[in-house]
Amino acid sequence: MTILITGAGLIATHSAVSLIDRGEDVVFYDVAPDQTYIDLVLEGRQYALVKGDILDLAHLLEVAKQHNARASSTPQPSCRARRRPNRHSPHGSMLRAR
Repeated sequence: MTILITGAGLIATHSAVSLIDRGEDVVFYDVAPDQTYIDLVLEGRQYALVKGDILDLAHLLEVAKQHNARASSTPQPSCRARRRPNRHSPHGSMLRAR
């Protein structure tokens, strides 16, 4: 199964380690990815990396389609408040292939 993770920082990369270790394929989608940091955390595990802005919905959806990923996450209670999209949101999301 392929998981598309928006963001490639501390939480995203450490979540990816757990996902990869349980057999998932991981694709990071980040506006300014630090590949050196990702490689350090993932310690040789395989992943894909796409540079993109979550505010560019057309590109995000195209990447999800290319990797056969679908939305499958449940927002945390703190994320349910109405607010404008923000590329710096501390609440990343994951897309899971069916």
